[in-house]
Amino acid sequence: MKSFHSDLPINGDHETPDRLNRSEYSTRIANSLVLSQESAGVVISIEGKWGYGKSSTINLIKKELRADSSNNPIIFDFNPWLVGNASNLVQEFLVQFASAIGTSDRAKETQDAAKQLLAYSQIFTVLKWVPGAEPWASLVEKVLELLLAK
Repeated sequence: MKSFHSDLPINGDHETPDRLNRSEYSTRIANSLVLSQESAGVVISIEGKWGYGKSSTINLIKKELRADSSNNPIIFDFNPWLVGNASNLVQEFLVQFASAIGTSDRAKETQDAAKQLLAYSQIFTVLKWVPGAEPWASLVEKVLELLLAK
């Protein structure tokens, strides 16, 4: 046995190459995600059974997007399974998105957008008055305060 193959997703680098030729498919998806400012937006869904390469395909798409220096997209990972409950889902997404915008290479030009997102997400701090929402609502409120202070 010359090598060991783990069950981890590939990244398309020399250590974890794309042996199933998903790069062309991933490139087409990445190109469809780069939109003009006038665009209404786009949503994609990658579906498949466990072990069919969804995470590997996402990694190849992110690699392609990062390689496009002309657009310099802001890429961040959001895992909804790690959010405590459905009522915190939108707020957690907005906090992570604003954080990604605020720490990007274009932080100066996107700082206002990040602050607006955080201000919008503060609407959800009302949740701390809802029975069962604590301690998560207060924790998110503190995170928002820290991010806004930057």
